[in-house]
Amino acid sequence: MTNSRDPGPTSGQSRWVDLSAGRFHYRAWGGGRTDGISAVLLHSSAGSSASWSRVGAALAAARSHHWSTRRGDSGEFLVRAYHLARALLTRVGEHHLAWLVADRALTPAAQSPDPLLMASCAWHTGTALLFLGHFRECRDHTVAAARHLSAEAPTASADLALWGALHVLAAEAAAGAQDVPDCQALVAVAAEAARQLPADRETTGVWFGADLDRLVALAGIA
Repeated sequence: MTNSRDPGPTSGQSRWVDLSAGRFHYRAWGGGRTDGISAVLLHSSAGSSASWSRVGAALAAARSHHWSTRRGDSGEFLVRAYHLARALLTRVGEHHLAWLVADRALTPAAQSPDPLLMASCAWHTGTALLFLGHFRECRDHTVAAARHLSAEAPTASADLALWGALHVLAAEAAAGAQDVPDCQALVAVAAEAARQLPADRETTGVWFGADLDRLVALAGIA
């Protein structure tokens, strides 16, 4: 239960609902529309719904725009909003919810003509699986996504960066599964991709860097 006063313009509308277990406070974004598909954002028991202020406003705007226009370019904004929510949930330790949010991004991403958007979804879904401890699933998911993007190292910088990021995540999952040979092989692929990039690169919200320190450390852990 939270304070009913709104802390700012992105706080959403303060509302209450009476249930059999008691009276609960919640916040609603989207101007009170009831014709769309609702999304529920849950904070932890020690948290506050105010922590969702910026994410809730962004998701409401992105979902309303996408589902009202059904345009392919609107899907990217919705996918990015879901990925922002996934990152926040992972940061606060809500790993099951993070996986659910990452999974929700797949539908609008599949409607986009940009293959990099779906690949970025694979990275976010893989990250959620990694934090859940599903190392084998994470490794297989991210490797399959990288191969779907390109069987070999792409020539375009944007594709190469995302391709490399997927291999780094797969290497982390292999390390978690204690598969040393697989981890080292994946690190080698990611390191070669990093060497081909002149600087850090962000692609659809996913970063991949030319700095090899993390890869060297990962190989050492394995």
